[in-house]
Amino acid sequence: MSKELKISDAEYIFAENTLLAYLTAMVEAEIEFQKVIGAVLIHALEDPVISTKLGNLSEKMSAIAEKTSRLANGLTGGSHDFITDIDEKDQFIY
Repeated sequence: MSKELKISDAEYIFAENTLLAYLTAMVEAEIEFQKVIGAVLIHALEDPVISTKLGNLSEKMSAIAEKTSRLANGLTGGSHDFITDIDEKDQFIY
């Protein structure tokens, strides 16, 4: 069975870096979205129904941004730690 197990360090690192880049871009987009909604609520709309719905949407987006940011922070360096743990345990056999 050990002959069937193959681990590619570069693939784990690439996957983590790619996911981190996407999450970072999402956080940046969410921040820009919040700015646009805030500006619209302050300067453009006076309709209470629309303003309420935009406010609710903004709150939901804020929650998504927070979760995305936590996920991105949790990923940082995990693939390197995983690979280091494997290297220590198998003593660089593979």
